[in-house]
Amino acid sequence: MSLRLEPDGTGYATNIPQGQRKWRDNVCIEMFDEGLYTGDISWKRRGNTAFEVFFADSQYVVAAGPSRLLNINWTEVRIY
Repeated sequence: MSLRLEPDGTGYATNIPQGQRKWRDNVCIEMFDEGLYTGDISWKRRGNTAFEVFFADSQYVVAAGPSRLLNINWTEVRIY
């Protein structure tokens, strides 16, 4: 999985999961069975440690893994 995010809110993804929130205002994601996505995406910042991605029929939040103090850990991510 890799993401390239551009400052203008566009980007490119390679082999990322497809899915979206199962219920509004809930962190549960329903993953689609169509396999992994590669192609153009849009994104929006959600605070200092997360961003939301939009592509095809998918939309979800990608957040940094556990951090200690001010060291944000982008080597491990969570999908919400």
